[in-house]
Amino acid sequence: MQESSSSSSSVGNSSSNKSSENYHYQITLFSRELTFKQLKAAISDWTMAYRNYMKHKNKGASYHFTFLPSTGSLLQNARVEFDKHHFSTSKSFDNLFYEGKQSLLQRLDFFLQNPQYYKQRGIAHSMGLMFYGEPGCGKTSTIKAIAAYTGRHLVEIPLSRIRSCDELKRAFYLNSYDTIDLNFSDKIIVFEDIDCMSNVIKRRSTTSSSSSSSSDSITSDTDDVTIRLQQEDLDKREKKLSKQYLRNLIGSDSYSIVQDPLTLSFLLNLIDGIIEQPSRILIMTTNHPDQIDPALIRPGRIDFKQEFKRCSKPIIKDMIEHFFAKECDIDVTQLHDYIYSPADVVSACMSATDGQSTVELLMKQQSRNINVKIEQKIVS
Repeated sequence: MQESSSSSSSVGNSSSNKSSENYHYQITLFSRELTFKQLKAAISDWTMAYRNYMKHKNKGASYHFTFLPSTGSLLQNARVEFDKHHFSTSKSFDNLFYEGKQSLLQRLDFFLQNPQYYKQRGIAHSMGLMFYGEPGCGKTSTIKAIAAYTGRHLVEIPLSRIRSCDELKRAFYLNSYDTIDLNFSDKIIVFEDIDCMSNVIKRRSTTSSSSSSSSDSITSDTDDVTIRLQQEDLDKREKKLSKQYLRNLIGSDSYSIVQDPLTLSFLLNLIDGIIEQPSRILIMTTNHPDQIDPALIRPGRIDFKQEFKRCSKPIIKDMIEHFFAKECDIDVTQLHDYIYSPADVVSACMSATDGQSTVELLMKQQSRNINVKIEQKIVS
């Protein structure tokens, strides 16, 4: 038996702090009784038995899968890799508080409970959610709550790690993660902090100037290789920039990226193109919705938008009462709306002994938070 390190397996288990390098084992088998055909059939049976064993072992478990950047070949149909972690969370819609929560929950319930409604009206039974707002106001916590509420696995695909359209398509449509088979109805696909992931999804008006200035540049970094040449430029330089010249200049893998760079058009067609994705839930998060190209978040691709803001006074009161597990006779009228993040309120509750002392702590922080908010507005 030979052991070799590799990075071509579809899922790497990273429960430890070690590098997510995967290992492949090569086993040589022979038999004095079985023919080659019989031995091949036996191996197939053993493999199926192992997969069934692992399916039974993983039954009821929830996982969080994260797409891993490829370090190998970009040939079509090359296997994509995902990191795998057991998923558990204490987050639920019972302990999350923000404006619009009930509307989101009602929309989610309708989607889950009424697939026939979509079918009868010729509407694709898929759901796109966009969460936006300040950091620390509940976007990621709500994703966890939705996963717990629906019993679905989380599949996170950072677009910054995607090197080609083909790679994104394979990651998006993957339905077998090692021994765990997942249809769209079993998982939630997440593009988190999408505004930080790639210039592909940003408003074309804000990226056109930077694109034009670099239209004739070649970057050899394998994660960011892009060649932007207008057709007229290609015609003029056809002899100089031959295919072989490009291959020699940036390498065969990078050349594959040049031939198939991730584009906004491809991403749009992937989300709501010809191939339907029954029961699919897709969630995008961003801190800057104004930077996202409108085509990506139009109705049909994004069905529900939820803004996550700092806490209003009623939300603060609800959070305090939930934390101390009782209705509190507290006066929050002296507090300002939208000054405290949910983390601020929880921190005050943790440091206080009851509802009233929590309000007093928040009052002490109020002037500091107001000054910070004013400074942020001045900077922006």
